[in-house]
Amino acid sequence: MKARKVSTQPLWPVPQHGGETMSRKPSNYYMRRRPEEIFQKMTYHLEREKPFLDPHLSLRRLAVIVGTNTQYLSTSIRICAKMNFRSLINNYRIRYSLELLRQPDNEKVNFRTFHAECGFLSRSAFYMSFKKETDKTPRQFMKEHAVGLCPSLSCRKPGADVLRMDMPTS
Repeated sequence: MKARKVSTQPLWPVPQHGGETMSRKPSNYYMRRRPEEIFQKMTYHLEREKPFLDPHLSLRRLAVIVGTNTQYLSTSIRICAKMNFRSLINNYRIRYSLELLRQPDNEKVNFRTFHAECGFLSRSAFYMSFKKETDKTPRQFMKEHAVGLCPSLSCRKPGADVLRMDMPTS
């Protein structure tokens, strides 16, 4: 058997500057090594630009925004937030919905479209995530916080899709 030659070339170019050798690291070198930095950069973008309001947000799209790859981003979320990507994004969406519901100038909420305003594709996904995060349904939350709902929408049954504050509830 012949022994294979092992290359002694560095993985990235090593430029020569004034007689001294200076190793140049790839741009994502530090991002690979520090999940906390990736997570901090991701939370900055999530809070400032609110990409979680896009119902089609994916791990890949967020990784491009943050400037890393999907594996490093997913790992940093698991390490720092102790949850997966989908749970993190739904958490941001529910917190956003709670902010909207608590605004005093937000007198009327249309529940037929409210889930879409918060980045959810379906009402059922919104309800499940809301219940998971708050231990209450959106209806229970609204009753407790006396948030007004859009009275112009008709209900099939009292409280079916829209809970109107002027309607008696049983």
